[in-house]
Amino acid sequence: MLKIAITGKIGSGKSLAALYLTDMGITVIDADLVYRELSEVGKPIYKEICECFGAEYLLPDGNINRKKLGELIFHDEKQRLSLNKITHGAIYREISNRLKVLEQNNEEIVFVEAALLSEAGMQKLFDAIWLIISPRAQIIDRLAIRDGLTCEEAHKRLRSQEIENDLTQHPLFVIENDGSEQAFKEKIIEALAEVKSGQGA
Repeated sequence: MLKIAITGKIGSGKSLAALYLTDMGITVIDADLVYRELSEVGKPIYKEICECFGAEYLLPDGNINRKKLGELIFHDEKQRLSLNKITHGAIYREISNRLKVLEQNNEEIVFVEAALLSEAGMQKLFDAIWLIISPRAQIIDRLAIRDGLTCEEAHKRLRSQEIENDLTQHPLFVIENDGSEQAFKEKIIEALAEVKSGQGA
């Protein structure tokens, strides 16, 4: 089974690429969704997050206030590392287990969408990496529209997700998202065709 990571900075188009692949019938595991599932009320990660950050980061129904926690970790490197220490190991194990099950089920190609690979130790799981890049100005505009961030807030989030230096240890396929959504979709279709033909990984 061919295992490919989709990575890139916030607002680059990772999720859009994953959506296009899903629409084409390709299995995509979303690392952020895995984190959400593992941090639901009653799960081990939930308890650790509560102990680390306190009740002020919970919603009235007891669930984690992800928006408030996200704002904290994007502005405080120490707190970001504390959260990563809690979550990364569990996310790695869960994704690894899901990939093993998919391989046992004879899946041919599986993608994993993840913002950070080496920090979580996940790069070793993959045969190749798709790096989605986009002009900084376009990313700032997307974050303003999608997340309602100011220009300063968007820049801070971008600085917290600098592209990791060791990605080139794997076959790297760079896809630029610098035009229309249709143009980006065509690039994803082309990249997938190359992967299937053995040229893209």
